[in-house]
Amino acid sequence: MNIKYRPEIDGLRALAILPVLLYHIGFAGFSGGFVGVDIFFVISGYLITSIIIKEKARDEFSLADFYERRARRILPALFAVILVCICLSYFWMAPGQMKEFGLSAISAIVFISNVFFLKHSSYFDAASEEMPLLHTWSLAVEEQYYIAFPIFILLTWRFGFKAMFSMIVGMLLISLALSEWGSRNHNTANFFLIPFRAWEILAGSVCAFILFKKKQVTANEILSFIGASAVIASVFVFNHQTPFPSLYTLLPVGGAVLLILFCTPATLVGKLLSSRAMVFFGLISYSLYLWHQPILAFYRIRFMDEYTIVHQLGILGFAIVLGYLSWKFIETPFRQKSTSVAPLESNESRTNVFWASGASMTCLIVLGASIYLTNGFEGRNTFDNKKMSDVEKLTANNYGLSKDCLSFNMSENCRTTKGNPDVLLWGDSFAMHLGQALVSAEKDIKMVQMTQYSCPPLIEFSVLIPNEKEAQKCITFNRNVMKFIADNPSIKKVVISSEISYLINQKALGKNGKLVSLDQNQLSQHFLATVKEVNRLGREVLFVSPTPSNGRDLGKCVFKRNMFGGDVEDCSFRRTDYSTTTQKALAVSEKIKPHVSTLMLADLICDDKMCHSSVGGVPIYRDSGHLSYAGAAILGSKSEVLKAFVK
Repeated sequence: MNIKYRPEIDGLRALAILPVLLYHIGFAGFSGGFVGVDIFFVISGYLITSIIIKEKARDEFSLADFYERRARRILPALFAVILVCICLSYFWMAPGQMKEFGLSAISAIVFISNVFFLKHSSYFDAASEEMPLLHTWSLAVEEQYYIAFPIFILLTWRFGFKAMFSMIVGMLLISLALSEWGSRNHNTANFFLIPFRAWEILAGSVCAFILFKKKQVTANEILSFIGASAVIASVFVFNHQTPFPSLYTLLPVGGAVLLILFCTPATLVGKLLSSRAMVFFGLISYSLYLWHQPILAFYRIRFMDEYTIVHQLGILGFAIVLGYLSWKFIETPFRQKSTSVAPLESNESRTNVFWASGASMTCLIVLGASIYLTNGFEGRNTFDNKKMSDVEKLTANNYGLSKDCLSFNMSENCRTTKGNPDVLLWGDSFAMHLGQALVSAEKDIKMVQMTQYSCPPLIEFSVLIPNEKEAQKCITFNRNVMKFIADNPSIKKVVISSEISYLINQKALGKNGKLVSLDQNQLSQHFLATVKEVNRLGREVLFVSPTPSNGRDLGKCVFKRNMFGGDVEDCSFRRTDYSTTTQKALAVSEKIKPHVSTLMLADLICDDKMCHSSVGGVPIYRDSGHLSYAGAAILGSKSEVLKAFVK
């Protein structure tokens, strides 16, 4: 059963998809474009709930019919996207990357990709940009919701409309509270998992219940304008540092709710949303959403070195064309017309749809499993797979001595001796990547590594990344390190390092829980305060600066030159081309340098004019700033400063 068509809802879909598209492609100014997904959640909750309660009120609702419609709506275009991604991955992905892609494909097919990406990525990190199916996390959230929600309606219908409505509002409030709590304590799970996201879809369901009782939308110029303003403001005001989802998300979600409840073609906003252009983008929004991320991911995999405004416009245009073709020739036939597989009016329609869906899912799962079990089709001859596998390992995450060394622990893997260590490595991931450098500088080094992501070696100070809880963990970690130094007199030398740039002028937790923000001068003084405390315990300190960088992913650049051909020296950069963040971080390092023994990594990586991203084709960097394992070892063997300090 169809509900009355509202062109302004398609316009609202356009208002959701276009910011997402512009944000992901990288157009300046759309820093909060990711809120489009939240608007989609509200729209989906409204439309599906409207259909369910209207059919149920007429005693026409059937779970089988409902899931058949969902299959027709969601699966054909999704399966087409996954199949194309599998084909492209065969030619353009290295074995390790393709192996992980195989698992992501399986998770997308069975709608648990939100759980997969929770464990394998962060939505905003650089590595995620090359995951073709990352965006399917939102489809997984919706489908998980629509497995449970119709059953909820069936079970609670007998209690009456008001009781159901009250329960939905209650669940919304609980989910919203969980979301706000999650933004402060478990930000990645909060982003991907349905308990923290359900309130956004439930907001749409609330709209459906309200309009079901009212029978029609009451046009209101002021409220529809406020709704549109809230949605648009969130697109331009929010950014990746905004806690999300959280109470902040009430701005775009609340705006979408106001538009659903009070916007009609009779209002000014409704006229704009109902325009042909907006309706067009609304109609193709699902296909456009499905195709845009694979286009971007494979472009970055194959052509990551070239990304100007011309390329951005080209990607945008290609995504729109492909989205339109997918909507016209894949989505629409399966949803509205008879096909040989699933004729809409046939008595066998439902059985055909379920059989076709099941068979397609099985085939794609087998393909995904084959990719995983063969280690990304390691034996294919699209390029030198052994060489690519070796280079891929060289640009893997550099944890130093071991992946175990991500927090304060006494793991044997985080030390090079079973006896008492005499050198301690301390800091964030920019200390972590020095592990192999120290081992290379002195093969018999007796070292212990104490490092933690986004946790600089500062006493009573930590930036709120990703939240206050983690900042407090960092402060506790550093207290434990200082106590370990004090309790272990065998430690004579301490090497400290940090990325630094992410600390400058950022909100941070200071002494006694006070919120502070430090400029470059104040930050250098905080590092020197740490040095002073360690010196007070009778230990020597070596400060190692961050790496020089031009902001480009240098590890990936070298990797792709090896994979697809080209001169790896093209990845090197001039000293004059340092990124703004590098300039700031090195400025802090220069302020520290006169007061403590210091190793400036630029002295090892750069000559008078150029900074080199590789040595003999071996990448020095694994990304835009961190050293690769091999790169750290090369620098360690070159550094007389490091050798003299740890001997």
